[in-house]
Amino acid sequence: MPLIDLDRRGIPGTHDVCIVGSGAAGMTLALQLSAAGQKVLLCEGGSQNFTVASQDAYVGDAIGEPYYPLNTARMRYVGGTTNHWAGYCHPLQESDFAARDDLVVPGWPIQYADIQPHYVQAGKIAGLPDDAWNFAGLETALNLPKIVDETDGVSATAFRWPDKLKFREKYFDQLVNTPNVTFVTNANLVDIEFGMVKNVVSAAHFKNYAGEVYKAKAKSFVIACGGIENAKLLLNFAGDHTQFIDVAPNIGQYFIEHLCYYHSAYILTGKAEIERLSSIIGRQSATVGDYQWIGVPTTEARAAQGIANNVSITLDTTLLAPPDDILADPVTQGLKSMLKHTKVSGSDQIIYCYVRSEQLPNPESNITLTTARDTQGLRRVQLNWGFDPRDLHSMKAAVGLLGQAVAKRDLGRMCYVEPDQTAKWRTIYGGYHHMGTTRMSESPEFGVVDSDCRVHGIANLYMGGSSVFSTGGWANPTINVTAFAVRLAEHLKAV
Repeated sequence: MPLIDLDRRGIPGTHDVCIVGSGAAGMTLALQLSAAGQKVLLCEGGSQNFTVASQDAYVGDAIGEPYYPLNTARMRYVGGTTNHWAGYCHPLQESDFAARDDLVVPGWPIQYADIQPHYVQAGKIAGLPDDAWNFAGLETALNLPKIVDETDGVSATAFRWPDKLKFREKYFDQLVNTPNVTFVTNANLVDIEFGMVKNVVSAAHFKNYAGEVYKAKAKSFVIACGGIENAKLLLNFAGDHTQFIDVAPNIGQYFIEHLCYYHSAYILTGKAEIERLSSIIGRQSATVGDYQWIGVPTTEARAAQGIANNVSITLDTTLLAPPDDILADPVTQGLKSMLKHTKVSGSDQIIYCYVRSEQLPNPESNITLTTARDTQGLRRVQLNWGFDPRDLHSMKAAVGLLGQAVAKRDLGRMCYVEPDQTAKWRTIYGGYHHMGTTRMSESPEFGVVDSDCRVHGIANLYMGGSSVFSTGGWANPTINVTAFAVRLAEHLKAV
């Protein structure tokens, strides 16, 4: 049977690959492997739709920097968190994979060339426009204004959007109608089993909501349940299986998020200038597909300005506070007087700058287990979210570069607002992007998986999703998760 509800029947047969989790990573793996003739078992802890019982697994504690309730940050049913994905797509950059001597742990053990070819297929799976990553072509086709260039220390690119955001709507029917895919819902992974060979997983144990446990057998196993749940599962397993002894100290460590600072800066400008900029403010619709302009500090500017993080800035007119409130701020009031000395035609228009920054790996930002247990018997998690002081400096310096470029072209004057977690409109918050908790590394000394996403020391257990990211970059993770799943599928076809 292609679709099984574990609450009603067990799991038949042996498979080539057992995939745990049906989000962007899990569905991509199932699509790629089944198309290559692999016999795939795709297991989802939730149902076809949201249920409170499934979502309970995400309940946990959050300490450190203020964070969302953990059970609101991920969706646990078919399609995973693509069910509330906003759709922002951009590949990781070459600079993300470059050698870095400013990290407390080594960066990526792979090169950009190892992942770059897989973005074409990832784009097709997500339903992106053809040639989505060619910003120069987009810029020319739409005659976008050039407000920055390399001499400013800022380069321009763009986010793109897929045709459908929910993988559940896009691929569920296709997968359950693929003969060599068995799709199992209400299947909660609660343990793994090792066979005669000590470092080879022989079966995965899944529990339904009646408390019944079933075994699934496969040649290879992939856990692709999200950045926090991936760590939760391995932390629970590590307490019972000595096979995790080498990687256990790093499971859940170096939790990284995207630092999103919406009201980081305001550009006070005029009607004529904002009309000139209108095609690069906010999400835009075009015949070549939706896009949003992005400004990114160049490698050279980052070195000169001491910008440790990869940072991006987008422009928006969305109002989280009324303009009168913002212009009443003493900082912006002082800035208004500067406008008299520019060619800007008035100061009655405001552009908001939205900064997205990677978070540098930080040993004080991590996932650990508590003594409380979920309804499946697994210990729950505690997130301790912590920043590196360089994170904030990088965002401020990046805004400064863009501000200089805007001023040079008399498009307005930028006001940077110092982050303040207590003020109404001045907050840095997470992007709901959980990364790094089973990070990729050359050896188990600094991470959990190797360059093929295989858990160090275990022959046939792999991790999927953004938990394997060594660093997070500034780009939203879903399209990058998809590209890494395509890459992992290529590896699994060959083993």
